[in-house]
Amino acid sequence: MGSSLLVNRSTTSSSKTTPPIWIQMTKKPIGDRGQLHKGNLSQATSSANFYPNSLRLIWFEQRFLCKLTLWMLALAILFIALELRFGDGRPIVSILSWIAVAVLLFPSLLLVGLLFLYAKSTKEAFKNGLLTGGLVEPSTLSVLHIAPLSKRSGADGLVYGIRRIRYLAFPYGAVGKSRRIACASFFSGDVRNPPSWESFSPIPIAFGTGDTLKISSCLDAVERNLKDGIGCLEILDRFLEKHAVPVNFEDLYVCDSEGDLLETRMIRKQGKKPPPLPS
Repeated sequence: MGSSLLVNRSTTSSSKTTPPIWIQMTKKPIGDRGQLHKGNLSQATSSANFYPNSLRLIWFEQRFLCKLTLWMLALAILFIALELRFGDGRPIVSILSWIAVAVLLFPSLLLVGLLFLYAKSTKEAFKNGLLTGGLVEPSTLSVLHIAPLSKRSGADGLVYGIRRIRYLAFPYGAVGKSRRIACASFFSGDVRNPPSWESFSPIPIAFGTGDTLKISSCLDAVERNLKDGIGCLEILDRFLEKHAVPVNFEDLYVCDSEGDLLETRMIRKQGKKPPPLPS
């Protein structure tokens, strides 16, 4: 998968133009190769090459846990305020209040720690993951994602994975009229025939930054990363022209560059068989 160089960092000695600070900090242009993944020795040919905003990433990726933590902290503060205001001379009320504070405060602080551990473990995947495409479905608060699954080009060409992910919230201000978005994807599992990843996990770039220049540059990199003259978003369009994806479908379709269905892979933990794809 060829990388798309979107930002030219080289300057002549006579030029006094200073690159934007975020380009200086990332050291690599958006769309250039990511760093080598030490775990599986893979390297994305086109990456965001910048770290996400941790708070923003947590808020969109783990919305439910964020709201739960905020509610628990708010209730703990409320019980503390009530104790300070009405707890004098009422030992039973004081004991119950402090028990409630402990029950609410300790789990919420634990959740805060877990959320930041999640952000720490995810930021490398965001920075160095493969830039992939997606199509926003505003009516269902979901995105149809597509990514190349092939580990190498074979006689039968590359295979692509298509999956739908539902979100509790989405920054629609970062979505253009085309409804196309860029994501940073990391891959998991192995399939022998054809040699490919089993599945992929995408993170919308807009979940990690509100910078419109970064977001548009990542989408440009996705649209310019072509194989055999076609990009993954065009393959997604071909697939949708031939197949209607069921509303509740959340597993993985595997297709070729023509948008023809090759197989369906179950990625949910339920033991039931994935629904068939209507033609």
